[in-house]
Amino acid sequence: MIGAMASHDGYLLDNRQVEAGTRFTAMAQLFDPVTFRHVDRLGIGPGRRCWEVGAGGPTVPEGLARRGADVLATDLDTSWLPADGPYEVRRHDLAADPPPDGGFDLVHARLVLVHLPARAAALATLVDALRPGGYLLRPAGGGGPEYRRGAGPAPGQHRRRPARPRTRAAGRRVGPPVGLRWGQGALSAAA
Repeated sequence: MIGAMASHDGYLLDNRQVEAGTRFTAMAQLFDPVTFRHVDRLGIGPGRRCWEVGAGGPTVPEGLARRGADVLATDLDTSWLPADGPYEVRRHDLAADPPPDGGFDLVHARLVLVHLPARAAALATLVDALRPGGYLLRPAGGGGPEYRRGAGPAPGQHRRRPARPRTRAAGRRVGPPVGLRWGQGALSAAA
């Protein structure tokens, strides 16, 4: 069954699959409330420039645009993003392309780095795209902004202890240790 769902190149989560729309809806229902709690706490709104990396579906770029932000939504496959939406849509390969010009107040990359073999290089690209004081947000694990360029901690966060990624659920390991703490060290190295 899994083989039948894979695209012609073997990638299971290809946006060209008919199931992609259902997947985007489920992910939005699960993750958007957390994402927008962080976005609102950070004061993202009019006058802020945001890069939605690996957008997939339209819910995050639309939510950022509704808050008045200037939004660039990128993905390898932009077919699920309306060309006439209230934000710019661009094809972008995080593993191969430089960051878009101009700098960003918010870079949101939910569940993107897990798909890339060269995560450290991709993370450095995301950090390089931040304006001074800009935020990198990867909220899929429930944590808040992981990085704020050239400034102290994000509002509501303390400098003493970074949030610990969750690797266990209900007393059972969720999966093999895939470097969930890797991001913290990689962010320090990328800064």
